[in-house]
Amino acid sequence: MLSTDRIIVVEGVHDRDAVAKVADATVIQTDGFRIFKDKELKETLRELARRRGVIILTDSDRAGFKIRKYVEDIIG
Repeated sequence: MLSTDRIIVVEGVHDRDAVAKVADATVIQTDGFRIFKDKELKETLRELARRRGVIILTDSDRAGFKIRKYVEDIIG
């Protein structure tokens, strides 16, 4: 099992469940495009990224790219 102190960010509940099976880490899901409207989630990601670092795992499709880019912009 992979163990990391970094936060792992994924798109949805199925991704979260799959990562949780192989990683001993805090996993946060964006719920897809919800990330664009959820101010609390954005602030949480900024703070966690500053303190612990973030690993972003999104789908390889266009939606995943948009979400990944958005999260990267949020956390700097």
